[in-house]
Amino acid sequence: MVTITVVLCLFLLVKTATGSGSSLCATNPGRHIPVNGCESLESQTDCNEFGCCFWKNGKRCRLHEKFHSPVLFIGNSFTARNQMSKTFYKLARSAGENPVVSTRTIPSSLLAQHLSNSGTLDVISSRNRWHSIVFQEQSAQLSFSSYPGTIRSLLGFQELIEGKSDNMFLFLTWGYLNGQYPDFSYVTMQDRLIKGYENVASRLVANNKNISVSISPVGRAWLKAFDTFGLKLYTNDGRHPSKIGSFLAALVHYSFIYGKSPFQTDYKPTGVSKNQAKQLKEIANITFQQYYLENVY
Repeated sequence: MVTITVVLCLFLLVKTATGSGSSLCATNPGRHIPVNGCESLESQTDCNEFGCCFWKNGKRCRLHEKFHSPVLFIGNSFTARNQMSKTFYKLARSAGENPVVSTRTIPSSLLAQHLSNSGTLDVISSRNRWHSIVFQEQSAQLSFSSYPGTIRSLLGFQELIEGKSDNMFLFLTWGYLNGQYPDFSYVTMQDRLIKGYENVASRLVANNKNISVSISPVGRAWLKAFDTFGLKLYTNDGRHPSKIGSFLAALVHYSFIYGKSPFQTDYKPTGVSKNQAKQLKEIANITFQQYYLENVY
């Protein structure tokens, strides 16, 4: 069964301060994300209508955009489970954002299936512009030593979305509780997934520098959370995320897409205790602080 979840809200203009104390550019001057419209801006402190600004070192970064454009998640049941994208939406809303979130999932699917699926292509073409599109591959694919199918699929999507989205995020997933053949180890599978997504990101950047490629490292946060939560991150099958696992994923996506600490949010889904939410935000925040700049390719 193919599911499409669309959350719509009005676009609202958000006043963006340009002072060094409140600007993402000021705190992360080296973050370099091409955004349509930035190139024409010459002032090193003023921001244009795209929320972009230049700084003395000549680099540009994505400021908290005035127009909060739509975010699209494409994947399988790892994305769909527990309505993760809805949790992402509520996290963003609780932090004062005004997101538009859409999700296209096909259970057990590979990205190759999405690339040839008319429903997925229709969702992508349904808007003239996406702020960010998040791609989630089937975890087993990227835990092998090579993944030509994944690379071909993402290169295809990269060509498809050029001019429609400035930001391409790769959803770095978690390893299975008991790993997979031939090692049957969660840690080994997680390590392979991390290396796999990093290799794919580098390949995408080498192919097309007009689209920013970033990793949303949910799997890295999962690895940090594993010692504390262990089995609680999974459902009984040891693969799919529990409510706790999906909440952690949504927190990481929020931080890496908006460039903000998860402590900016105060939303907590049912099924996650206040103490668990606090612990998960701490883990997501550590991941954000360690990898936010590193995960832009």
